[in-house]
Amino acid sequence: GATHLPGTVTTHYLGAVAFLCAVAAASLGLPEDQAATVVGLMGNVIVLVMFGGPLSAMKQVIKTQSTAALALPVAIATVVNCSLWTTYGALVTGDPYIWFPNSVGALFGIAQLALFARYGIHR
Repeated sequence: GATHLPGTVTTHYLGAVAFLCAVAAASLGLPEDQAATVVGLMGNVIVLVMFGGPLSAMKQVIKTQSTAALALPVAIATVVNCSLWTTYGALVTGDPYIWFPNSVGALFGIAQLALFARYGIHR
């Protein structure tokens, strides 16, 4: 498992349930336009946390000079996926809820690829 994550499995489950309850409360308790804004911002926070997850492993990679803690296919997929969504969000919809978190995710993915370029694959 992911032993480098903070907290326990129970803590993570409770956090997920609390987040889902907050989304439900915003969706049901606010006017539609406000609910869309609140849920959109909450979704962006979650996505940024997800894209930032490998940052903790990146510290270990730099310390050990080994990329064993990173997955190259995930880094490549992150860059490709986030680049496509950034382009779509910026050029097609102009929606910052799409292009902003995905541009950050692309940068995080590029940082991971830079570590692979620097230290090689699983040295």
